[in-house]
Amino acid sequence: AVRARLQSRFGSRLRDLPVRAADADAGAVQVDLALAGLASGEYAVEFEAQDERHAVVARVEFAVTP
Repeated sequence: AVRARLQSRFGSRLRDLPVRAADADAGAVQVDLALAGLASGEYAVEFEAQDERHAVVARVEFAVTP
């Protein structure tokens, strides 16, 4: 299972993001995030993937500029 969360630059959770399968054969997932609704600033999307034996967390940081 994969979860995604939008976070502030300080790590505060702003909202959960819907995750959907992008390529079922490859196990790829996709997250859509509309940037127009975000104020200028720094953000991160945190991904958490886990199965019965393992868990992995990764962050992708980005900035919204006017």
